[in-house]
Formats: sequence, C-alpha cells, structure tokens
Amino acid sequence: MSGYIEQKYFEGKLVVANNRRFSICIYPPLILNYTEIEILYLLLQGKSLSSISKHRNRSVKTIWGQKKQLYEKLNIESDMTLYRDLILSGIVVIGHAILE
Repeated sequence: MSGYIEQKYFEGKLVVANNRRFSICIYPPLILNYTEIEILYLLLQGKSLSSISKHRNRSVKTIWGQKKQLYEKLNIESDMTLYRDLILSGIVVIGHAILE
C-alpha cells in the first residue's frame, strides 16, 4: 500500500476522490486487513481486477478471491451495488470537497 493510503487510513479515512465540487471518503471498518483495504481503495477508483493484480504483483485469480472475501465481510451484493452498499453502511461518504 502506498504511504498516502497508509497515512490516511491511520487517520480513520481514505479519500478516494477529491475535487473542487465533492469528495468520496472511505471509513474502513476494523474487520478489514491491510490487503482488503488496499483492494477496496483500488476498486473504488475504478481499477479492474487485472490492473489490481499487476499493481499487487499477484494473479487475477488471487485478487478475485480477495475481492470475494472483502465483499462477504462488507455484505456487498455485487459490483453493480458496490457504492450503494458501502454508502448505506456508512463506509463510504460522499460530501463537499475536502481542502487539504
């Protein structure tokens, strides 16, 4: 995981997108491990399983299994409902831009 992700996680949130109009923040629950947090962060950025596998130097099958486990832990129904499920659970918050 990059230093930015690690630093932001220890502050209790990850900023996925931040522009002048809005921000998307993740508040990862403590049940997630380091790898799952990174995969969630990359999925919310719109990364594909193949690009995540290249980034993490793992096979697509390994990333698929880790994603499946992540979805089970967070009660995410499918890729189509990813944001909806995370917003309803309070893990993802969309709000005004964050000035850093």
